[in-house]
Amino acid sequence: MTSTPPVGAAPQAAAGLAYCGVLAVDDHDAFRRIVRTLVEDPAAEFDLAGEAASGEEAVTLAPLLLPDFILMDVRMPGMGGAEAARRIRELLPSVVIVLISVDGAEALGAPPSSCGADAIISKQALTLSLLSTLWRRHGPGRNDLPRSPDGP
Repeated sequence: MTSTPPVGAAPQAAAGLAYCGVLAVDDHDAFRRIVRTLVEDPAAEFDLAGEAASGEEAVTLAPLLLPDFILMDVRMPGMGGAEAARRIRELLPSVVIVLISVDGAEALGAPPSSCGADAIISKQALTLSLLSTLWRRHGPGRNDLPRSPDGP
């Protein structure tokens, strides 16, 4: 298993501010490093809850780590992101699941909601600002932006 244990509360959480734990799921370590760098930015409302290198690992870790937000690759060896999203959604109905792919929405071939995901984005579009927008739009108790069932 290549998981990273929870890193504890973010500085924002210690100060009583909003905090969102992210589980990064991708078979490429380089991309998980990019996500780690983004979410551990001191200015971010995020912290890294953990990492997984496969869909199977994500399904195992999600109920243990209880992330608020899962950022998961669509195409991985073994169980892909769509099937992992379906299984995780059954276990954690309120978690925000965003699928990522170099091909964007075309990689899935169906709306993200068809597999239990909240949105799908291209890897090239991933920024801290986009993560924040997705969290505000899809996160629990975050009704200040309209929810879109099939996009960011």
